[in-house]
Amino acid sequence: RALDFLFFREVVSELFHSFSNNLRSEQTLDFLKSTRIPNERELYGIFIKSLLESKLKQELGHIATELQVGRNTDAKGRVDIFFNYRNTSFIIEFKVARIGITGSNNDNDPDNEEPPLIRITKPWKLDSHGVVSQLSDLEIDSIGHAHDKIVKMPIVLYLHVDWRNGEPRDKWQDLSAQTHSRIKSTLEHETPPQFNYYSLLEVPIRTRRRTSDNPMTLYGFTLVASDLK
Repeated sequence: RALDFLFFREVVSELFHSFSNNLRSEQTLDFLKSTRIPNERELYGIFIKSLLESKLKQELGHIATELQVGRNTDAKGRVDIFFNYRNTSFIIEFKVARIGITGSNNDNDPDNEEPPLIRITKPWKLDSHGVVSQLSDLEIDSIGHAHDKIVKMPIVLYLHVDWRNGEPRDKWQDLSAQTHSRIKSTLEHETPPQFNYYSLLEVPIRTRRRTSDNPMTLYGFTLVASDLK
């Protein structure tokens, strides 16, 4: 399993580095300024673009989104991302969470009543809608076109944000780094992710909330992932 983990780490490192470059690009940030803070489906395109621009591109096979699969509950479902790399198929459940920046008087989305800690744990594993739980329930045999070696990879993107009006916070770089640390320490009490990646924007951007035209600010983000056994 040591060699397997090195292989997994190589894939995730390349993917997350490329994803970060794309999400932080001038074109993407200009788009987000003019639209809204993104959700999962709105980032599928960046996810695929990142795969095709990474060092993995020379040995990529088929790539799919919203692939229909079976569940252990006999129900049908879909996985967000599927791709073949070398002799391995990667099956990914992907979620996005908006986390109030550390030091904010309002750590939580005013449009959502869930406590700040739940906002961190829920997309990872807290209930049946978390990426770990969803992949655990996946029926591998239903994917007949997959390689013999399959990696089930849960991924969560945590966006470091705040919902107040006005200019970016003082020492926002430090506050974003502290938010990343808070996310990591909170997930240690769940099923800890094997891999995490932190990225800070060069300049915070102003965009809009998902459910209204009220403004919000994006400072940076955390990505976490695991090879789910």
